[in-house]
Amino acid sequence: MRVGVWCGAGHYAEQVAGEIATGLENAGHAMIPLDAATTGGEIEAVQAILLGVSARELPEAVAQIAPHTRPHHIVLHVVPGESLEPLTPVKEVGAVVGSLVPLWPGRWAVEYTDELGKTVLELLVKELGGVAVLVSGERRAALATGLSWSRFARDVAEEANRTMRAAVEGTIVSSEIDLEQRDTRTIPALAEAPDLVRQLTGIVDPGRARIFAQLARRAAERDGREEVELWAMQEEKP
Repeated sequence: MRVGVWCGAGHYAEQVAGEIATGLENAGHAMIPLDAATTGGEIEAVQAILLGVSARELPEAVAQIAPHTRPHHIVLHVVPGESLEPLTPVKEVGAVVGSLVPLWPGRWAVEYTDELGKTVLELLVKELGGVAVLVSGERRAALATGLSWSRFARDVAEEANRTMRAAVEGTIVSSEIDLEQRDTRTIPALAEAPDLVRQLTGIVDPGRARIFAQLARRAAERDGREEVELWAMQEEKP
């Protein structure tokens, strides 16, 4: 199968799309780069389109591919907090639409609109060596926030690992301290600033919201994500 991979400016979406593309390529599929300069003929020549774009970029990307989408085209997005509504223009012309988001090794969150979409996503996830888990509707927001907390937890675990190693260096247990390796889940890329804003809005407890913003700032500093760091700094102001 020829899979068109459309990557935007979003760090998270680009990383996820890259992970999926690598897995599908290893399974024998051909990856075809797509972007805003891609011709209609090139879009029509692929069987599936993977939209590795942020929630903010998604409507525009869909608008660009919709005129060239045909029945039975497969169109997927990778935004955990987004529904399938932005894919409506391609669904209306007969495309099979869905969402594919990595949870941890071997587990993928998916969303689909019908039995055909379910079958397609389950087959793709199987080729990626995993199991598909339906996460739809209101649970999409919880999925996005949960992935952010998961990312922050890995950052905290790494800090704990370094500190514990320093504390027991030279002792008989120094080789046993490896908190980081005990957690084998994939480290999620940090979400985009607008997505973090939506996630923070959904946290009603002020203390948890404050911790969320502080950890987001720490992750942004580590990843060199200036736009997220600036947002988090504003959230920390009294």
